[in-house]
Amino acid sequence: MGNFSHFKINCYFRTLFNIIKLTMKKIFILIFTTISTTLFSQTLTLENIFKDGVLRSEGITGFQPMPSSDFYTVYTESTIDKYNFATGDFVTTILSNDMLSSLTDDSLTISKINFYSFSKSETQILLVTEVEKIYRRTSKGFYYLFDIKENKFEHNCVCVSGLCQDENGNIIGDKYPHDYIISDHIRYIRNKSIRGDKCEFFITEILKKYPFPIIENEKNIAPSIIFARIALTYKTIYINQVFEEKQYLQGGLSTQNYYIKYPQGSELVFNERSIPPFKLVLQIKHSALYIFFAKMNHKKYIFSNAKNKFIFPLGLCAYCIYIGKKALEGSRFFHILTKKETKVFKTE
Repeated sequence: MGNFSHFKINCYFRTLFNIIKLTMKKIFILIFTTISTTLFSQTLTLENIFKDGVLRSEGITGFQPMPSSDFYTVYTESTIDKYNFATGDFVTTILSNDMLSSLTDDSLTISKINFYSFSKSETQILLVTEVEKIYRRTSKGFYYLFDIKENKFEHNCVCVSGLCQDENGNIIGDKYPHDYIISDHIRYIRNKSIRGDKCEFFITEILKKYPFPIIENEKNIAPSIIFARIALTYKTIYINQVFEEKQYLQGGLSTQNYYIKYPQGSELVFNERSIPPFKLVLQIKHSALYIFFAKMNHKKYIFSNAKNKFIFPLGLCAYCIYIGKKALEGSRFFHILTKKETKVFKTE
């Protein structure tokens, strides 16, 4: 009797399971039929997929998280508004058409902005308008830097600098330590020892004020001399994105030591690099290199022509240590000494 009751209960559960399974199958067929009818009520062709965008992915228009991840912004036709992520509450209006019209003479409106990005501290916002693609990753546009804290536009930024890549898509040299920062060539590139070619776009009128020095019998000079001169007065916007693809020729200028090849220009370059805001270690190093190239060029009055006479004695000491080391390495005594040390090391 017990076995029969157990069998009966199993039959009940099996019947119930089959009813639920059949019901879910009918629901799935109904949903699939509804979706299929919606999707395929119109004929899909390559033209309406790619040209008309019948099937496409869509994002949230005008939504952009801020660097801190505590807030986000919503971009509308007339404002850029700030909201709290946790509550969704409106916080403040960062920019509006009324603010733009009172702060700039250009006919800049919110609707003309193609792209905007915040600094890491969220105190500045970079506005990009009238973006026009030139070739591959290269494009041009108008850049505006707005200081949110001071409620004003920065007018002393004259350059936008980005990264370069080679033909294989590899970044040339170092990436910037920040995704977006405002600084200058000396304090950022030189003092932080950021290596590799970078892509710079200058305001033409400003760049014309800083022509390359003409040096007799020398065809080239390090471009950094111009960047350093501009850095004493103006700022640059550094963006951690690829701006340009570079191709290098074997034996080209970038692969040559043009400091040695063009010593008169190098003397001028390192003399100008021996002053602040270059950090102290670089001032001493550059002062020593200035002395090295001035001696190579058989110059007189090296001290009186030095840009930084306070650092000059330290640079002279560094130069003498370098020359003394080279002289020691080239001497017969040094070679005999190193050979003896090598033999002793081998016997041990």
